[in-house]
Order: sequence, then C-alpha cells, then structure tokens
Amino acid sequence: MQYRTFVLFNLSGAFSWGVGLTLVGFLLGQIEFVAKYSEFFIIGIVLLSGVPCPSPRFPKICGTSSAHDGQCAGPSQPILMFRCP
Repeated sequence: MQYRTFVLFNLSGAFSWGVGLTLVGFLLGQIEFVAKYSEFFIIGIVLLSGVPCPSPRFPKICGTSSAHDGQCAGPSQPILMFRCP
C-alpha cells in the first residue's frame, strides 16, 4: 500500500471514528433509560472485558485441556487475543 493511501485511510478512519462515537454517545444519551443507568453499563463493560476468553490456547488461565498438551503458545504459534475458537 502506498504511503499516501495509508495516510488518507488513516485520517478518514480517525475522523469517522471520532465523529461516529461522539454521535452514538449523544444519541444514546437522549434515551432516558440509558442516561439513567449509564454508570451500570460502563461498569458492566469494564468487568466483562476483564473476563478471559475460554480458549485451548490458554489452558493454565482458563483451566481447560489443550491440544498442545499444556504448552503455552510460543513464537511459532501466534496468540490471537480477541478470537475464541
């Protein structure tokens, strides 16, 4: 990919992410239920993000058996952080 194309995509993505997220927050804030319980939504999202994904790649963390016989993924086996098999 050419650098100019990369910069164009990067800037347009940053702009649309910032404007889009702000608009979504504003529109959700107009809903009375969401505005009233927004703290609970935030706390729930934070707690949910701390729960590990049950995966055979992390047998010691999740307490599951692994196809790798208990070996952790090393440099030859990349770890995909946000993917559950």
